[in-house]
Order: sequence, then structure tokens, then C-alpha cells
Amino acid sequence: REWGRPCWDGPVGMAIEVHRAMPAGWSQKKRARMDGVPCEATPDAVNVGASVCDALEHIVYPNDKQVASISCLKTWGVTHETLIEVWQMKGEGSGM
Repeated sequence: REWGRPCWDGPVGMAIEVHRAMPAGWSQKKRARMDGVPCEATPDAVNVGASVCDALEHIVYPNDKQVASISCLKTWGVTHETLIEVWQMKGEGSGM
């Protein structure tokens, strides 16, 4: 138990969106063109997903092996921002 509530049992799904701040040296025209475009800059999406899975262990779920579905999208944006959505999936122990 962490954060005053029990962790979820059973499989979970996760969607991660990472918005990377565009470099200050980019022109306004390039910034407008690149806003929302997929980003190839490091870290790669696989490492982002692994880091988020590890970070949420013992907060959302007891073990990150419960993550049965994951997606990670990296795009250019005005500011750095990471959005994470986690949901319980139907399965043994999920209470669904």
C-alpha cells in the first residue's frame, strides 16, 4: 500500500504521452510546423515506458509485470510534459 490506497491486482494497461520542448533556437515558423510532430530525440520510447512502469510500481500496482498493454508517443511541444493514463484490464485478480 502506498499513497493511502491499495494497489491494483491483475493486469493493467498504460498510455504515455511525452511532449518534448522544442529547442529555443528553432525559428517561430519551424516551431509552428513541428508542434505535435513525432519526436525521435532521446530517450527512446522503450526506455520511457520502462521508467514509467518502474516508477508506478508499489503506487498503482504491486509489480510492473502486471502491465499487459502499453503505448508511448513522443512529440515535439511548447513545453516538456508527460501524461500517463493507467487502467485496470479484465482478468484474474482485477475485480472486473
